[in-house]
Amino acid sequence: MAMSPEMKNDLYKTVTTGLIEQMEQGVAIWQKPWVTSKAHQPRNGHHDRAYNGFNRIYLGMLQDQLGSNDPRWYTFENIKDLQRKDEKIKLRKGSKSTIVVYNGPSTYTVQNDEGEDEERTSWRLIYYRVFHASMIENLAEYQVDLEHERVDDIDIEHPGIESMRDWCDQLAGFSHGGTKACYIPSEDAIRLPEVDTFHKTSWYAQTLAHEIIHATGHESRINRLERTGFGTSTYAKEELIAEFGAAMMLGSYGIPVDMEQSAAYLKSWAERCKDEPSLLVSAANAAEYAADYVMQDEYAVA
Repeated sequence: MAMSPEMKNDLYKTVTTGLIEQMEQGVAIWQKPWVTSKAHQPRNGHHDRAYNGFNRIYLGMLQDQLGSNDPRWYTFENIKDLQRKDEKIKLRKGSKSTIVVYNGPSTYTVQNDEGEDEERTSWRLIYYRVFHASMIENLAEYQVDLEHERVDDIDIEHPGIESMRDWCDQLAGFSHGGTKACYIPSEDAIRLPEVDTFHKTSWYAQTLAHEIIHATGHESRINRLERTGFGTSTYAKEELIAEFGAAMMLGSYGIPVDMEQSAAYLKSWAERCKDEPSLLVSAANAAEYAADYVMQDEYAVA
């Protein structure tokens, strides 16, 4: 059964309310450890598949609220499969599930002008429910495999920075100087202040990553950017995409994400997301796609 626009809107409100509340308090949700740390990235515990995009951020927030470092989530069917192998495993009484959302393809056939059958694909919002590992009794303890140690700051020759600079070779322009960091779509160029003007090298890396995510939207790449003015909903979404995407990239490179964002800026984004509940979901998913686009030659991203 197709989901009505009203039902979609209510579903988006349900899954974004908690994240928007954090943004209103000045919390940069894309800088939380459950966004940047692969060791604690939410995943389906039965199949060991990591959640991506919005689901990664949303389930990570809930995991954080539970005070757990265990990133595993299970559907009811997953739990039944576990019970078949070990009858001692069971869902705790009173446990409440949460919603996971994604856009799934739906294929259908139509007749074209010549009367021939033509296959087409549309996308529909799909959701299902999952339970956190802490809600399941007698489940094996989660073993954390840290892929790298976090560092307070980094060297300018850090492999992650070098990789990002190498990626910038495909741009029409990449330069340092001045006092502003920006990506200029009409010139397909990134401009950054000199490295030594940043208080930390990691702040330089995050700024570079932010502008690179903007650059992925150029018409010659993902073709995501639209001509729009400051303060519009489209502008707000693009800034969210850049912030989310930069945090995801730096987490993969092992670079700390610690630049503070102003509470006023975050609050303005939160208001946008309240007015348009789907904004946070679509921005997070677009950010994941952009980050993968940049790193596609280096990582096999789940």
